[in-house]
Amino acid sequence: MSAEDILNEFIKLGGVVAGLIVDAQGKILNSVVENFSSSDLNDIGLLASKGLKSAEIMGQQLSKGAVTHSVIEYVDNVIAMEPVSEDKILVIIATKGANLGRIRYEVRKQKKALGAAI
Repeated sequence: MSAEDILNEFIKLGGVVAGLIVDAQGKILNSVVENFSSSDLNDIGLLASKGLKSAEIMGQQLSKGAVTHSVIEYVDNVIAMEPVSEDKILVIIATKGANLGRIRYEVRKQKKALGAAI
């Protein structure tokens, strides 16, 4: 299964409007978008990598270990981020009503395959 195939599986969950794989610098390596402005994706990729890096630094400062998952909820959307390898991040953008538990379950289920595909 390719990274794009796996990202398409997230889109099928309902409420997921975009799935991205970004590198540590925020460059988009793979993306699948449905009902979301693709003009925002580059900024989201960059900010997601910086946001996850900030969370990692906080974890190191507090001796809490590495970040395993991060979710940020906004008025209209939710952004979930999860490292899938040492230098690659999965970013899922969903609508406010999306089932976050289901998204997290699918992320964990697909994480190994996604790591192998990228």
